[in-house]
Amino acid sequence: MRSISSLCLAVLILTAGAAGAEAGKLKGYMFGDYYYVVRADDNEADYPQKQNAFQFRRIYFTYDRSLGDDFSMRYRLEANDAGFGSGSKMTPFVKHAYLRWLGAVGSADLYMGLQGTPTFALSEALWGYRSIEKTVLDLNKVGSSADLGVALQGRAGRLAYHVMVGNGPGQKPESDNGKKLYGSVSFAPSEAMVLEGYADYNMLPADREEVTLKGFLGLKWEHLRVGLEPFVRVN
Repeated sequence: MRSISSLCLAVLILTAGAAGAEAGKLKGYMFGDYYYVVRADDNEADYPQKQNAFQFRRIYFTYDRSLGDDFSMRYRLEANDAGFGSGSKMTPFVKHAYLRWLGAVGSADLYMGLQGTPTFALSEALWGYRSIEKTVLDLNKVGSSADLGVALQGRAGRLAYHVMVGNGPGQKPESDNGKKLYGSVSFAPSEAMVLEGYADYNMLPADREEVTLKGFLGLKWEHLRVGLEPFVRVN
């Protein structure tokens, strides 16, 4: 995986250099914990009493570059801790690898490649504390934060939209002939409030399908965030 990731990054850097664009930006962040198991049952093998450790919960490494007035690219690696009690090493994987075409359709931008989905992007951005806890859809594994496909994102005043056609399995390889359709429309009546309607339709093997509907109300102030995010998944 590391050799493939390095090759992809090299290809993207060479492409950007050939386009004569300005220098790219490398950035990253990480967050972790120190845990201590104060007490556990005698037969609890996964969490023995007094076990303690430092751990990285998540690490991001990102390369962004402009390819001129109309195009830009992003390449991002992510590594996650395997979880309490696991002896597995942290293995980086490709989180994002996409080309962005600014103003491809009117004022909307076209994204091509492995990119963020609209499933919980808005609520996660408003929540702003991913290092503490996931949003409700992410926590319940109702969707993936990234998928390989094509998307259109645009804004008209206080109205924003994000539509996407993706493979469906997220960062995993496609293994069927179905696709997943995403759609999000949000409205910000003020600086402190945002409303969103979201839906997706996932075509699965053996003529199965999944439909997800979600509403989101977010309120934000300088030192406070409040959100309501009901959803329904129909299998």
